[in-house]
Amino acid sequence: MSRVNSYASSGSSASRLSAMNERFELVLPTSVSDSKTQLHRKRYMPWSLDDATIISTAISASGWVATASSWKIRLYYAKNRAPTEKISKDREFRIEPETENEKIRSIAISLDLLAVLTHRRLIVYEYREPGEGALETVYIDKTGIGTPKSVSILQVGSVSARITGFAWIAVGGEGRVKLFEYAYLSCWSPHRYRSTLNCLQTSSKIRIVAFSHFSPMNSFVVCGVASDDRMHCWDVRVQESSSPRIISSWELDYTSRQNEPPHRGEITSAAIFNSPSGRAYIFCTVDQRHGSQLLRSFIAPLEHSTNDNGPCTLQWRALPDSVAGRNALQGTATSNGRFLVTIEDGLIRLITLRPAYEGGLTCLEPEMKWSSELKVVARNVSGISLSVTEEDGSLNVLAVDGHGNLIRAHISVPGMPRPEPPAFVRITHGNVVSELPSIPPELPGAHIVRELQAGSSDDEIRVVAR
Repeated sequence: MSRVNSYASSGSSASRLSAMNERFELVLPTSVSDSKTQLHRKRYMPWSLDDATIISTAISASGWVATASSWKIRLYYAKNRAPTEKISKDREFRIEPETENEKIRSIAISLDLLAVLTHRRLIVYEYREPGEGALETVYIDKTGIGTPKSVSILQVGSVSARITGFAWIAVGGEGRVKLFEYAYLSCWSPHRYRSTLNCLQTSSKIRIVAFSHFSPMNSFVVCGVASDDRMHCWDVRVQESSSPRIISSWELDYTSRQNEPPHRGEITSAAIFNSPSGRAYIFCTVDQRHGSQLLRSFIAPLEHSTNDNGPCTLQWRALPDSVAGRNALQGTATSNGRFLVTIEDGLIRLITLRPAYEGGLTCLEPEMKWSSELKVVARNVSGISLSVTEEDGSLNVLAVDGHGNLIRAHISVPGMPRPEPPAFVRITHGNVVSELPSIPPELPGAHIVRELQAGSSDDEIRVVAR
């Protein structure tokens, strides 16, 4: 029996009482207007296909789209363009390989920074400053995490708002995640502080990394999906003049009780979000390839429970078949915690969340859906990125794939509350104390045996809540 439940009631008083955790009024989408276009790409000769094939993409909240081939990065600004206008690139640059086998593996983008991950290096750019060289190059293969596999960015503050900024970059490797910190005072600069988040009981490679929002309590959660489809989570609290505290770490493995053959599917994305009631959840999309025994995409409370039959465990839910297909390629949650967006082969779905009677979240049926031409690059190379931003009474969806297909959608949601003003956090850098708005992480891109372990790092991140 799986430890992710469908929508059946548990019958326990504890789980019914936990429904008090979720009480909010629903707002419903009424219409969607979508358009399809392409990124402008020149024709390549057969001998230069390595430079033509896109292996990774990323989208910033401000509308920048980045694509990466084996050695080249291309940047496009997709905001405020005509619906069907082909989007020309704004700039392009090349990563010079240092060895014969070094190629780009993954990229991530925030409001100001672009992280490029190769087989050996993490190269960080301030991409909105054309002509500038790399902000920093780190030889990841020398940091003890083996060959790097995945990368993600969390940024707090924005240079465009003329305020101080801070950013963390997470790089997934073999059995651990490495954290790097950057700060903006008069310019972006790397910190010497480096932290390592170790997995509890696995040496599998972390192939997806994701951040939660930065909390006003000066903490965030880092999640990593390993190649064995376990999800590893670290609750990180940063503090002044000392190493960040790992409040807890745990593993999620929802296949642990299935007495079935090894699956051939995989988790394709992971997003952490807060419901309108302020409770933290994780949403994972799942690609159930032919013969896979994995459950469909699911939602789970991001809470600790050592009891497998406790109320938190009983609130892990797979999305019903009527709103989730077998082959989910990418997904995310809106920052207000009211909607999920998933990309499937030939389809994009907007799913409305609601409080569940048993506690936690469930969804309304039917969902809103529209056609999609987005496709993966290859079996083990997705190349699909997704971004959702909120406005007063509407959502904007932007998605791109490794073939250069780009989809935009404007969704009307009458009565949806205005986006909350960003929570302010106070961050210390040297003798400077800055008050900054907390900006949602850039989302690209879990399962369940639970273990808790306190720990700490030998490195330092100087961030403090006042």
